[in-house]
Amino acid sequence: MSDVEKKTILIVEDERIVAMAEKSSLEKRGYAVITVGSGERAIELIRETPGIDLVLMDIDLGGGMDGTEAAEILLRDRDLPVVFLSSHTSTDIVGKTESISSYGYVVKSSSDAILDASIKMAFRLFEAKRQLWENRQELESLNESLVASRDDMAKNEALLRDRLETILNPGLDISSLDLGAFVDIGEIQLIMDAFSRLTGMVTAVLDIKGNVLVSTGWRDICVNFHRKNPATEANCTESDCFLARNLKKGEYIDYKCGNGLWDVVTPLFLGEKHFGNIFSGQFFYDTDAVGEEYFIQQAERYGFEKESYIRALRRVPRYDRSTIRNLMDYLVAYFTQVSKSSYANIVLAKQSFDLESVKESLRKSEETLRYVLDSIPQSVFWKDLAGVYRGCNRAFAQTVGFSDPGDVIGRTDFDLSWPKTDALAYRADDANVISSKIAMKHIVEQVQASNGGRMWVDTTKLPMSHDDGNVYGVLGVYEDITARKDAEERIASLLAEKELILKEVHHRIKNNMSTMVGLLALQASRLADPSAVAALEDARRSMQSMGFLYDRLYNSEGFSELPVRTYLGSLVDEILGNFPGIGTVTVEKRIDEFVLDAGRLQPIGIILNELLTNVMKYAFGDGGGNIVVSAELKAGRVSIAVRDDGVGIPESIGIGRTAGFGLTLVGALAEQLRGVVRIERERGTAVVLEFDL
Repeated sequence: MSDVEKKTILIVEDERIVAMAEKSSLEKRGYAVITVGSGERAIELIRETPGIDLVLMDIDLGGGMDGTEAAEILLRDRDLPVVFLSSHTSTDIVGKTESISSYGYVVKSSSDAILDASIKMAFRLFEAKRQLWENRQELESLNESLVASRDDMAKNEALLRDRLETILNPGLDISSLDLGAFVDIGEIQLIMDAFSRLTGMVTAVLDIKGNVLVSTGWRDICVNFHRKNPATEANCTESDCFLARNLKKGEYIDYKCGNGLWDVVTPLFLGEKHFGNIFSGQFFYDTDAVGEEYFIQQAERYGFEKESYIRALRRVPRYDRSTIRNLMDYLVAYFTQVSKSSYANIVLAKQSFDLESVKESLRKSEETLRYVLDSIPQSVFWKDLAGVYRGCNRAFAQTVGFSDPGDVIGRTDFDLSWPKTDALAYRADDANVISSKIAMKHIVEQVQASNGGRMWVDTTKLPMSHDDGNVYGVLGVYEDITARKDAEERIASLLAEKELILKEVHHRIKNNMSTMVGLLALQASRLADPSAVAALEDARRSMQSMGFLYDRLYNSEGFSELPVRTYLGSLVDEILGNFPGIGTVTVEKRIDEFVLDAGRLQPIGIILNELLTNVMKYAFGDGGGNIVVSAELKAGRVSIAVRDDGVGIPESIGIGRTAGFGLTLVGALAEQLRGVVRIERERGTAVVLEFDL
């Protein structure tokens, strides 16, 4: 069958015979069926087996977790329909399952056709729920895309504004630029090498961070001696620090270092910005009296090779102070001019590049925004304060009859395909958003497309504001939810159909039970064997007891529990009324006023039927007697007893020590109630059932 093709159903049922029967029935209808006997195993299988499409879950699974607990756990791992298949009909149990899953609840005694219909309905409900979830996810994704797009537009606008202000500002901030960023270090190094060969001067250019950009002509006495020994290198460092600390614009500073040589430095400025320093040094002034004995002692003190050190000393040049000043003037003028020219070129190139980069970035941003907007299946638009459309995506343009979104720009709602009454309503919503500065979300309304058809839409309108909070327009988005509205109507129809099925199930159960009681009575009337008649009568009375409970529950307001006094009192009369000798028997009912749920009342009713039947059959012989039926609730423990003053039960007969079906059934049902049952033999017989609430 097409409806069930490749559908796999997991049956969770602790009664193996019932599970086998359900499996066989469903396989005949084309389903693949897997069965497990506990909630724990069902959870493991769901986690291990991805191909399961639906779970048929019994509620009472014996020991361990029950079906509702198992359903809650497996639904946290997998989203799939769960249909509860159980003999429970009490309202509290049904209500509990509906809070877990609303895909269906089927009574075990229902026909195979009803079970199949419930399964198919569950699949249809699950598919409708999935489609509704996907529609909501699309809307949330659209809202996120719109917010992200609006943020990107604001960021790009701010970036463009900052770059334009930087280019057009005459006082362009150059504080972030380093000297090495706008001079050609390689070319400067070549020129300084030639300058050193011509003049013999040591030259170095450093940026304000202390990075050496250019250096040339360093003396052997410094490179091979003073900079190699830690102590004499410290003298060099002390000289560098002194010069750097005392720099002033337009001044030269000279300083005789601790190693006996002179250094000189002047700062390099562009305008008022200090970009670096020009160093020279490792020389003697011509006025210095240079005694080799001082340097011989220095060689001995620091461990220099004396002859090599003195030869290096003799190569140190001498300059008069005017020569040093002229040479430094030249270096400053040269580097200042080179830096100005290079910096001007950098500024012009930067301005040109930034302008083109901004244009390209803006173009790409607009392309990206257009691509995002046109890829969104929902309709997006934005208007100014006058209600004039300033943009939209392709989906909106097509809805109002245009293929190009640009054709919508400049129009108002009165120029589009909507009726005038709709246009007035849209303008009223816009005015509300603009005046309140608050978004209007999820406006469910109908719009008229250009083809004249009406469709349901879910509309959200947001105020578009500047950084100062002033609103300059309205951003809107709407999603066609016609399919969703249709799905909601289908879900409502399916739920109504489900209620009809439940009512039909209740009706059929009641009729079926009445039919079975009648059949058992009819069959008993046609038999001659007293033992067979007695067995059928016992079965009829048990069935009648169950039917009596079902009828009371079905007609009660709560449908989940009953007053014990009302139920047991009427049931005692119903059971004893079936015996012709009841006129010679006195019946006393000592039943307290408390309530029990249907799940406990059913086995209690069967137990009471068995015990009263035994009393009427065996306790009094041909004479009469007294029967006392009691029920009480004390400290959370229920005690129900049937007492008679008849001939008593032999010691050989007891719960679990008899071949009779009646007492065996009583014992089994007491275990089901998680209770105990005992027989008392003083002055007749008393059978007492006790269990905790």
